[in-house]
Amino acid sequence: MRIEITIPGEPRPKARPRVVRGGRQVYSPSAEEEERVAWYITAARTAARVGPLYGSAYRVTATFYLGHRRPVDGDNLLKLVLDAGNKAGIWSDDSLVTEGSWRIVRGDPNPRTELVIEAL
Repeated sequence: MRIEITIPGEPRPKARPRVVRGGRQVYSPSAEEEERVAWYITAARTAARVGPLYGSAYRVTATFYLGHRRPVDGDNLLKLVLDAGNKAGIWSDDSLVTEGSWRIVRGDPNPRTELVIEAL
Protein backbone atom coordinates (compact mmCIF):
# COMPACT_ATOMS: atom_id res chain seq x y z
CA MET A 1 0.00 0.00 0.00
CA ARG A 2 1.08 3.54 -0.74
CA ILE A 3 -0.30 6.93 0.33
CA GLU A 4 0.69 10.27 -1.21
CA ILE A 5 -0.06 13.34 0.90
CA THR A 6 0.33 17.09 0.45
CA ILE A 7 0.25 19.13 3.65
CA PRO A 8 -0.17 22.86 2.99
CA GLY A 9 1.63 25.46 5.06
CA GLU A 10 5.15 26.16 6.21
CA PRO A 11 6.88 22.93 7.34
CA ARG A 12 7.89 23.09 11.01
CA PRO A 13 10.70 21.14 12.67
CA LYS A 14 10.11 19.08 15.80
CA ALA A 15 11.05 21.23 18.79
CA ARG A 16 12.66 19.80 21.89
CA PRO A 17 10.40 19.29 24.93
CA ARG A 18 10.22 22.19 27.38
CA VAL A 19 10.23 21.98 31.16
CA VAL A 20 8.12 24.42 33.19
CA ARG A 21 7.18 25.04 36.82
CA GLY A 22 10.38 23.99 38.51
CA GLY A 23 10.87 20.93 36.33
CA ARG A 24 7.60 19.26 37.26
CA GLN A 25 5.81 19.61 33.93
CA VAL A 26 7.08 18.83 30.46
CA TYR A 27 5.29 19.85 27.29
CA SER A 28 5.99 19.69 23.59
CA PRO A 29 5.79 23.00 21.74
CA SER A 30 5.29 20.94 18.55
CA ALA A 31 2.11 19.20 19.75
CA GLU A 32 -0.31 21.40 17.79
CA GLU A 33 1.70 21.04 14.58
CA GLU A 34 1.85 17.25 15.05
CA GLU A 35 -1.95 17.19 15.42
CA ARG A 36 -2.34 19.26 12.24
CA VAL A 37 -0.05 17.00 10.22
CA ALA A 38 -1.74 13.88 11.68
CA TRP A 39 -5.10 15.26 10.56
CA TYR A 40 -3.86 15.58 6.95
CA ILE A 41 -2.36 12.08 7.03
CA THR A 42 -5.64 10.63 8.33
CA ALA A 43 -7.70 12.59 5.79
CA ALA A 44 -5.51 11.43 2.89
CA ARG A 45 -5.69 7.81 4.03
CA THR A 46 -9.49 8.05 4.32
CA ALA A 47 -9.86 9.74 0.91
CA ALA A 48 -7.71 7.04 -0.69
CA ARG A 49 -9.88 4.41 1.02
CA VAL A 50 -6.80 2.81 2.49
CA GLY A 51 -6.99 1.24 5.91
CA PRO A 52 -4.11 1.21 8.34
CA LEU A 53 -0.92 0.20 6.58
CA TYR A 54 -0.33 -2.96 8.53
CA GLY A 55 3.22 -4.03 8.13
CA SER A 56 6.42 -4.56 9.95
CA ALA A 57 8.35 -1.92 8.02
CA TYR A 58 7.60 1.37 6.30
CA ARG A 59 9.27 3.79 3.91
CA VAL A 60 8.70 7.55 4.22
CA THR A 61 9.85 9.99 1.56
CA ALA A 62 9.32 13.69 2.29
CA THR A 63 9.90 16.87 0.33
CA PHE A 64 9.71 20.03 2.41
CA TYR A 65 9.03 23.22 0.44
CA LEU A 66 10.02 26.14 2.64
CA GLY A 67 8.76 29.66 1.99
CA HIS A 68 12.05 31.11 3.25
CA ARG A 69 15.74 30.51 2.69
CA ARG A 70 16.84 30.09 6.32
CA PRO A 71 18.60 26.84 7.26
CA VAL A 72 16.37 24.20 8.86
CA ASP A 73 17.37 20.86 10.33
CA GLY A 74 15.96 18.22 7.97
CA ASP A 75 15.93 15.37 10.48
CA ASN A 76 13.78 17.48 12.84
CA LEU A 77 11.34 18.20 9.99
CA LEU A 78 11.10 14.45 9.33
CA LYS A 79 10.79 13.63 13.05
CA LEU A 80 7.64 15.74 13.33
CA VAL A 81 6.13 13.87 10.36
CA LEU A 82 7.02 10.48 11.88
CA ASP A 83 5.49 11.42 15.24
CA ALA A 84 2.36 12.64 13.42
CA GLY A 85 2.19 9.21 11.77
CA ASN A 86 2.03 7.70 15.27
CA LYS A 87 -0.91 9.98 16.15
CA ALA A 88 -2.63 9.20 12.84
CA GLY A 89 -2.35 5.47 13.51
CA ILE A 90 -0.33 4.73 10.38
CA TRP A 91 2.12 2.71 12.47
CA SER A 92 2.21 1.79 16.13
CA ASP A 93 5.66 3.34 16.59
CA ASP A 94 7.90 5.31 14.27
CA SER A 95 10.71 2.84 14.95
CA LEU A 96 8.91 0.72 12.31
CA VAL A 97 10.01 3.24 9.66
CA THR A 98 13.09 1.47 8.34
CA GLU A 99 13.62 3.63 5.26
CA GLY A 100 13.33 7.38 5.19
CA SER A 101 14.58 10.28 3.16
CA TRP A 102 13.91 13.97 2.86
CA ARG A 103 14.60 16.83 0.52
CA ILE A 104 14.39 20.53 1.35
CA VAL A 105 13.47 23.17 -1.23
CA ARG A 106 14.03 26.72 0.04
CA GLY A 107 12.29 29.89 -1.12
CA ASP A 108 9.22 28.23 -2.65
CA PRO A 109 6.20 30.55 -3.08
CA ASN A 110 3.87 27.68 -2.05
CA PRO A 111 5.19 26.27 1.27
CA ARG A 112 4.08 22.67 1.85
CA THR A 113 5.16 19.15 2.71
CA GLU A 114 4.77 16.32 0.23
CA LEU A 115 4.86 12.81 1.69
CA VAL A 116 4.88 9.31 0.32
CA ILE A 117 4.24 6.58 2.90
CA GLU A 118 4.60 2.93 1.90
CA ALA A 119 4.26 -0.33 3.76
CA LEU A 120 7.17 -2.62 2.82
